[in-house]
Amino acid sequence: MKRCAVCLLLCLLTLVSGCSRAAQEVFTVQDTAAELPQLRYTICFEPPAEVGHRLSTEDMTLYEAADGSYTITTQVFPGKTAAEAIRSMTGSDAEKLDPIQTRRMDMTEYRFSWCSEQEHGIYLCTGDLLEDRDCCYGIAVCLREDAAPSCREIEQTALETFSLFYDEGF
Repeated sequence: MKRCAVCLLLCLLTLVSGCSRAAQEVFTVQDTAAELPQLRYTICFEPPAEVGHRLSTEDMTLYEAADGSYTITTQVFPGKTAAEAIRSMTGSDAEKLDPIQTRRMDMTEYRFSWCSEQEHGIYLCTGDLLEDRDCCYGIAVCLREDAAPSCREIEQTALETFSLFYDEGF
């Protein structure tokens, strides 16, 4: 009888120690997940009424005119600095673009311009980027060079209405 009790006690101790190890592994996974940046905002802006093609992924949305005269891209850059986000948006180093740095919504804002050669020709691009602690939110408006004069209002509206919506349940 004593042997059965000792064996039962050893089995219970083994199970309890196994459970505590499993619980430690769960906490480790949660701690790792907590280190990743959480998105606090959603990008908002007023897209043109006649916007054509729209492509979306988790971190990027692309709007394109049916005739290719402009593209508007919104992007979220979790875990990137402003310099890294600008490089990703433009393909150039931030220092070469000489961005204008201001403050908006208690965040650092960067405005910059560049030229880009794309499928339909050369595009004149303007970008706006908001940097929040460990995440950047950006919009880029690119106008095809020959259509730029007729698309300036689209560019102006998109950049003026660019804002962030605070996600309360993040």
